[in-house]
Amino acid sequence: MPLPKSVVEELRRVVGRESVIDSPNDLRIFERDGSIEGAMPDAVVLASSTEQVSGVIKVAARHHIPVVPRGAGTGLSGGAVTIRGGIALQVTRMRRILEIDRIAMTALVEPGVVNQELSLVAAQHGLFYAPDPSSQKACTIGGNAAENSGGPHCLYYGVTTNHVLGMEVVLADGSVHWVSGDVPDRIGLDLCGVLVGSEGTLCAITKIKVRLLRIPPSIATLLAAFPSIESASQAVSAVIGHGIVPAALEMMDNVTVGAVEAHYHAGYPTDAGAVLLVEVDGIAESTRELTVAIGKILVDNHGYGCSQRSARSASTTSCRWRTSFMRATATCTPTSCSTSAIATCCTRSRRQARRCFARSSSWAARCRANTESVWKRAPSCPGSTAKTTSMRCIASRTSSTRTASSIPARSSPTLRESRSTSRAAPGSPSRRNGGDETRGREAGHS
Repeated sequence: MPLPKSVVEELRRVVGRESVIDSPNDLRIFERDGSIEGAMPDAVVLASSTEQVSGVIKVAARHHIPVVPRGAGTGLSGGAVTIRGGIALQVTRMRRILEIDRIAMTALVEPGVVNQELSLVAAQHGLFYAPDPSSQKACTIGGNAAENSGGPHCLYYGVTTNHVLGMEVVLADGSVHWVSGDVPDRIGLDLCGVLVGSEGTLCAITKIKVRLLRIPPSIATLLAAFPSIESASQAVSAVIGHGIVPAALEMMDNVTVGAVEAHYHAGYPTDAGAVLLVEVDGIAESTRELTVAIGKILVDNHGYGCSQRSARSASTTSCRWRTSFMRATATCTPTSCSTSAIATCCTRSRRQARRCFARSSSWAARCRANTESVWKRAPSCPGSTAKTTSMRCIASRTSSTRTASSIPARSSPTLRESRSTSRAAPGSPSRRNGGDETRGREAGHS
């Protein structure tokens, strides 16, 4: 239902006439994120400062209108979807890196800063930002904080909550507050820990102070093939059981390896039942010792074809490999296994790991054959731009067909019921944040 004109005019007085979108055709751009859910907002507000965010939320609170802060919309949990209508509060215009402190190794950023951009700027000072979701080229720090995003390196370095020191937030009444401080270990109630991962149900984030780390002097990546998922899972358990925690630990099953090979020709062994990618970092001496120890453990657990690469940049680390994996499987599989949980899954039950990968194998096998044939027919041009564009278009059509058959029967009624439900109670506008990486909770009210 469109917002009353008087409300739209109030919003325009807060953020400017051109920063409020209420045309139905334009609103469709904002009805989805990276999940299967979809619902069109009643209006989109493009805020560019903390004062504007506060002003918009105050207007929404007066009229009891739900507000959904939104980042880049790459999240998989539906955090950026306005399931109850209302206002989608887009904060990607707030994209300044306000400060990088090389001594304290911290950065103060606005929520619209892209994850990879922060790492690139920090690298100029010999630092890096550890949380690295597979969508880090597009996802924003604000969305990462709202969703408590992980990434391949969360096995060793931890997820976003382990790297957020403090935040400036706007609460449901429009008031602005700074929570927590400059150190990871805080005295008293950890409000920052409560708000990180709340998916916008408690606040809108307008500034984030994050912890940076020094770039390790040496990085090495191991690749090993295994005859089955069970043997690869056993190898994971063995590595962790020896007291070794790699910087990153990835697993791909045979179907996923084939999908990545069809797209990138990375040289993965397509005859393997599963492939493990293990990354270690640190000083050169430590890296050498760890790679030797891990390599022996992998071979002792039926691993073969072990190869090692020394990586001075992200282009040859498991982060790059995981990005390739996510892009390839996006066109081939309805689900993919979050590698940040692989170690936990494998150490608890190897059968769980097999079920996780096998869930989408039959569909992926059919789609992979279609994908390979499309690659052969795709037009070629310098830089493969046309081919990539062609593949994305085809993937989009394939995804829409797939989604129609894979959404549970209860999803559509849930959306319809949500849209028909009355708006939030006075003084507590419903809110969820524009998640950029991934948690699967349903949103609630603030």
